[in-house]
Parts: sequence; C-alpha cells; structure tokens
Amino acid sequence: MDRRSGPSRTDREELRAVAPATGNGVICYRRKLVESQTAERNRLLKLLEMGNIKLASVASDVFVVSGRVMLKALIEGMASAEEMAALAKGQLRRKHAELVLALDGRMEEHHRFLLTMQLRRLDAAKQDIAALDRRITEKLEPYRVQHVLLMQIPGVDWLVAAVLIAEIGIDMTVFLSAYHLAAWAGVCPGSHESAGKQRSGGARKGNIHLRTILVGAAISASRAKGSYLKDKYHRLKARRGALRAALAIAHRSSSPPTTCSPKALDYRDLSEAYLDQIGQTRTIANPRPRPHEIAASDQRSYFSWENSIRGWREIQVTDEEPPPFGRPISNSAGEKAKRTGTREAMVLFG
Repeated sequence: MDRRSGPSRTDREELRAVAPATGNGVICYRRKLVESQTAERNRLLKLLEMGNIKLASVASDVFVVSGRVMLKALIEGMASAEEMAALAKGQLRRKHAELVLALDGRMEEHHRFLLTMQLRRLDAAKQDIAALDRRITEKLEPYRVQHVLLMQIPGVDWLVAAVLIAEIGIDMTVFLSAYHLAAWAGVCPGSHESAGKQRSGGARKGNIHLRTILVGAAISASRAKGSYLKDKYHRLKARRGALRAALAIAHRSSSPPTTCSPKALDYRDLSEAYLDQIGQTRTIANPRPRPHEIAASDQRSYFSWENSIRGWREIQVTDEEPPPFGRPISNSAGEKAKRTGTREAMVLFG
C-alpha cells in the first residue's frame, strides 16, 4: 500500500496480471487507436474543406453509409453534384438541395489520392478496434458479474466498466473507504488552506487513465434522463461551471465501484427528484421566512401599528387605564396627560 491509500506498484502489477486484457495494455492501446481515428477523421474533413466540399455542414456524420458512398464517388470523380446528392440514404434525402450545394466543389487529383489513403487508414483502424473489443470481451468473462453491476451506473458503458475493473480491481479491501478511492483516482476536490482561509486549489494528480474515463462517464451521466447524477450535475454547473461539475460527478461516480466487492449489490439511483425532496424536508425541519413572507409580515406590522395609533388617539388616558402600548405612565406624567390631552401624552410615551 502506498501513501495514496491505494494499491502499490507491485500490487498493481499483480492486479493487472489477473485484470482483463492482460494488464490494461489492450485497453490503453484501444484508446490510442480511437484518438488516432478521430484525428484522421478531422484531417479528412479538412481535406474536403480545401476542395470546397461542405459535406460536414449538412450531414451530421460524414462517415456513415450515405457519407461513405459520397466519398467514394468523390474519389472516382465521375459523378456530378446532383448525382452524388441522389446517393443519400434515409432522412438525409430530405436535404437534397443542401447536399447539391455542399458537394459543388473542386477536387484535384492529389486530393483524391489523399482521400483514398485516409479512408483506407480509417477502415484499418476500425478493424483493429473491433479486434481489440473482442479481446477485451473475452478477458472480461471471469468478471462478468462485476461488469454487469458496474454498467447499472448512469454513464458507465461496457468500456468504462472494463477500465474500472482493470485499474481498480475487484478487491476493495485495499482502500480504507470510498473517499480514499476517489483520492487515489484523482477526482477528489483540491484543498488549499492558508492562515485559516480556504483558497482555490486544483484537484490532485491521480491515475490518469481512471480519471479521464470517470470524467467522460460523468459527462455521459449528465444526459441520462431521470437520474440523480443529471440533476446534481446541472445544479453544480449553474454555480461552479461545467468542468467543475463534471469532476464532482466523477467523484460521486467513483463510490459505486464498491459493487466489485464480495458483497456486491445492485446500483440504486436516488432519482431526479431526490434533491427537491431533501430541500422540502429541510424547509419543514428548519422553517425560515421567505422574502415574500417577510414583506407580507412587514406590511401587516405596519397596518397593526397604524391601527394602534388610530386607537390611541381615541383613548383618553387615565390613571386607571394604561396606554395600549409603550411603558407605563408615571403619576406625574398621568396628571400631565389629563391636563394637556392625549396628543402630548403620545409625544411623551409613543
């Protein structure tokens, strides 16, 4: 056990020896392939822009069936913009006029050469990613129960669950608590206190693979309908910003991986209305006047005071009948009030 209350380097090597994908190397390599695939797609779209092909501005995804057919037609260079727009499939056919304008560009011979090479690299990356997925699925078989339980968490898909098992393992006894796990993963909030003052501090550095996958899962959880994590994310986002909210949800999501323990239980979501219910309970337990209630109370107090003044003016002050408000009238003041009337008595005692 190292100083971060997590498995030490030796323990982690032993853990990765039994973890899926023979030590997380396959999962890391899959991540690198996905990143290179995304970079290659961006280069392809930039190449289309150089030829004045604005296909990405009309189609939401250029690399699906319709986009692939149009890209192959661009490589051949024999079809016109009208003919390539007619190759659209599904709902993209409704945008025929926009497609004609987007495909009305000029692709040179070197553009077609580069486009052919980029499509070939994308196909190769796709095949390699599929092979790695089969390998990871095969190695996940001994951990099928924990994998299924982890996927119950909003935002956690099969890949995120595989990374959690590979990085954390299934033995939760190496962590003293869920808070130690969050600190080891690097998703706990920073603490910077000086001279008794709390200052802004960044989160600590932890397991980079685990932290990035948890933040990505938190952003996905913020889109899960009817979940507690979504409601919590948007409340924090309004006050602290999107990035801090994502890290806070990642911190929250790092606690449920204790379902990997021998006493694993199903994940129970608190529901989207949980925080509203907590707010109502706190309001009932500690009633505090709201601004509109305070204004209404002040208005009632004002009218009550005015009515008291109006009634005071109609009362003749005597020794036997004290005034309705104020301090008691002394004997000398009472005699003066009888002689001079109630107006001066109001000045003295009001």
